[in-house]
Amino acid sequence: MKYQGDFRRFAKELLAGIFADPEYGPLYERLCEREPGLADVSKDHFSMEYLGAKLALSARSWEALCEESGIHEKDTLKVFFQSALDCFQSPKMTPLAASFSDCYYASEGSPPRELALSLTGRLVQRMVSGVPLSGKSQERLESVKLLLETLEGFRGAFENRFHDFLIASLGF
Repeated sequence: MKYQGDFRRFAKELLAGIFADPEYGPLYERLCEREPGLADVSKDHFSMEYLGAKLALSARSWEALCEESGIHEKDTLKVFFQSALDCFQSPKMTPLAASFSDCYYASEGSPPRELALSLTGRLVQRMVSGVPLSGKSQERLESVKLLLETLEGFRGAFENRFHDFLIASLGF
């Protein structure tokens, strides 16, 4: 199959949507309600770590979806990854670039359907490092479950948009 779509433009469109998503604040507040110890993690730090994980999930999902669709050209496989890196040119973006890079490489080798699980574990590890958690283990489990469900929902929506783009680019 020959796809006619502009993959670079589509990757940038997806990135713009990810950066503009306002979910970070409400998600942070819900997590803090479930695990009060997370209030020691600033909302800005949480947002940066969560955004880094979402970008890594997107880049890995893009690569897997290309492979599944028979797209093996390196430029197309890595266009989302490269577009994400292009966003990190400002020194202010260094912490986000570090989060993205860490999550991206930590998820290497994870099967596509387990990416959200792999990244949830890494996100929790990065976020709560050195933070004394006060909640009961069940409350912590519920917080991790909420993060996993949120990332998994995002992955599903990302996949749907990618497939819609591919179908449209076939020219049907």
